[in-house]
Amino acid sequence: MDALGLKLAPSDLKEERVNLWIGERKVPFRKGSVVNPVGVSVLIVLFFFPFLGLNFIAASEVEDVIQMVNGQYSKIKSIQGMIRREIRDGQDTQSVTGRFLIKKPDRYYVEFSDPHQIVCSNDSLCWVEKVEENVVLKFHIAKMNRFEKEALGIGGLLGLNVFDQLREGFSFSLFDTLEGNLVLSAKPKSKARLISQILVKVDPKRWVILAYEIFDLKGKLVSQTKYEDYALYGDSLLFPKRVKTKSIYGEKTLEETDSFSRLRLNQFISDDKFEFIPPKKAKIITPEGVMERR
Repeated sequence: MDALGLKLAPSDLKEERVNLWIGERKVPFRKGSVVNPVGVSVLIVLFFFPFLGLNFIAASEVEDVIQMVNGQYSKIKSIQGMIRREIRDGQDTQSVTGRFLIKKPDRYYVEFSDPHQIVCSNDSLCWVEKVEENVVLKFHIAKMNRFEKEALGIGGLLGLNVFDQLREGFSFSLFDTLEGNLVLSAKPKSKARLISQILVKVDPKRWVILAYEIFDLKGKLVSQTKYEDYALYGDSLLFPKRVKTKSIYGEKTLEETDSFSRLRLNQFISDDKFEFIPPKKAKIITPEGVMERR
């Protein structure tokens, strides 16, 4: 034990859980969690300033964190409101506005104006209608991966349920603590994936996701999503008013900002809102390039 009262008991290293002691307090970490100098520094600060929230660090084993975050978002059953999407591609900036509906577990609808475009998905199909061109794109949900879904905006609660989406194919560990927040690392279980890890930043006071970053096999950042300006709806529902996404393709960067207004959470939405019927004479195109006509 040093002058600060910090010690790591040698016997703890043999156990499945490693105990980090701060004075007389025991802070448990699972093996695989990274107890690095930054994290230790934060723990020391919290020990001497307990009002900053040492309790959340003591309870921040990875599975506990995931359960707390999932518990927060599990309370949200539906969302509806207005959306303004701004897309920046280099020096070119475009913006569209529209309305959207989300109903768990997998129903999504958004209608943009100028250009008029509709994205509608349910548990089996996703339709993208380019109204002015009389063209409809048809996707089978079961054949889409997570990133294709996110590109169309149908990744669950706007990607906020990232832990649920990654649970089967990724292993989680505590990566770092940063500015009072927890950073979890998700690494793929299979080497066949094209990414090395995903870092998820969690606010341990409200148990909400603040951001996540995706890195390629060389450790280079290829995608970043931030959730900003969380607001309280009702007694306990938290949802961000703004989502910022940055995608990096070589030397090119595409930035997208979704701003939400007039939000209503957990109000009834009929399933009929998510049943799409292609217009007559519309050209229907599948990802395989097959064209259909009604």
